[in-house]
Amino acid sequence: MRTTFATLFGLTLMIAAPASAQAIDAPSGWRTAEVAQGQVLTRTYPQGKLTALVTPWQSRRGKSLETLLDSAVNDDVLGQRYEKKAGELTLFDPAPYGTDGMGLVSRRLKARIPTVSIVTICAKAGQVRKIDIFGPNDLFVDGTASTAIQNGIADVACGGRPPRQTDPERPANSPDFAAADAPRQLDKVWYIGEFRPGVSGARAKQWAVLAFDDGTVTDAPADALTEGLRAAKRANPEAWGQTRIRRGEMQIQWSGADAYKDYYLTLPTEPGGTDHRIDGCYSSSTGFSLGFAATTASFAINEWCFERNGRFSNDRTVAISGSVGDTVATGRGDAAKTGWYRIDGHIIQLAYDDGRRLTTSFGMLHVDAWDKDVDIMIGKGFYD
Repeated sequence: MRTTFATLFGLTLMIAAPASAQAIDAPSGWRTAEVAQGQVLTRTYPQGKLTALVTPWQSRRGKSLETLLDSAVNDDVLGQRYEKKAGELTLFDPAPYGTDGMGLVSRRLKARIPTVSIVTICAKAGQVRKIDIFGPNDLFVDGTASTAIQNGIADVACGGRPPRQTDPERPANSPDFAAADAPRQLDKVWYIGEFRPGVSGARAKQWAVLAFDDGTVTDAPADALTEGLRAAKRANPEAWGQTRIRRGEMQIQWSGADAYKDYYLTLPTEPGGTDHRIDGCYSSSTGFSLGFAATTASFAINEWCFERNGRFSNDRTVAISGSVGDTVATGRGDAAKTGWYRIDGHIIQLAYDDGRRLTTSFGMLHVDAWDKDVDIMIGKGFYD
C-alpha cells in the first residue's frame, strides 16, 4: 500500500491508496481522496478551499452524542469552542439542519489563516460517524459553506444505516466459557441512588440490588449467584429484604427493619444478550476529607475497561494526601488486573489471568438515550 502525507490548515492527513467501502459519493464539483482517518473531499472557491473530512462508522464505546460533541469542542490540537448545538438543530438560520441523533459543534481552528470548522457527529445503532467541514472564515461568513453542507455532504454521510457491527471471535487462548445459569427466580438488577451525610456534606451513594420474582431483594449479588439463594440468605440475612413498587419506584424493607425505605432514585437496569460484548471504560470514584479544614483526603477510583474480543481490565487506584507543613504524601493501591469476560443476561463471568474466577450480576443504564452515556452495574457497584 502506498502512503503519502498532506497538510490542510495545519492538519496532517495520511493518504492511503485503497478505497473504503464506507466512502460516500462526492457531490458535483468536489474532489475526493482516501486517507487513513477516512475520506477527504475538497472544493476550491475564489475565497479559498473548503475541505470535508469524513470518518468511517465506529463503535460509540458507551459514549453519548453529547459527550462526543464535548470531546470535539475541547480538542486541544484543533481549536477552541465558540458555539455548540445538539439535537434538533438550525445551523444557518432559517435553513433547518440536523435530526435527532445528530449534533454539531462550530469552532475556530488554531491555524495561520483564520479558519472555521463545523463538526457534525451522527449516532446510529451503537455507532458514530464524524464529518468535519473546515475552511477560511470568509467561506462561512458569505454562506458558501452553508450551501455546501445543505448540498448533502453531512446528510449523505449520516444517511442509511452503518455496517453491521459484529463481535470478533474469541481468541484461541480465551477460557471455555459456558453460558451462565441465572437463578430462575431472578427478575431484574436494580439501580439504587441516595444521598448520605458526610464530614463535608451529603455524599451520593449508588449501588445495585438483585430483585427476585417472590419480592425478595439482596445487596450481596455475588453471594446469591455463587452460593445459592437459601445458603446466601442463611449466611447473611442482613443483606436481604422485601420489596414493593410504588409509582414506579422501588421501596425496600430490609431484614430487621420496621418499615419500607424510600430512596432518592431507583431504576431497573437492562440485561445483556447471549455472550453480550461491550467496549469502553467505566469507572466509579469515592472521596473523603478528614480533620479540621479537610487537611487529609482520600480518593479511590475503580475502573473497568472492556474490549469486544472478550478481554477486560480492572484497575483500582487509591490516593491519600495529607499536609504536614509543605509536604504531601500520596499512595497507590492495587495494580491493574486483566482477564476474560462473558455476559449473559444479568450475569457476568470474569476469568482473571491469575486463575481466579468470579460470577456476579450485570446491568446497563441509558442504553437507548441519545443524550446519555451508557452506565453499567457490576456486582454491587455502579460505573459510568
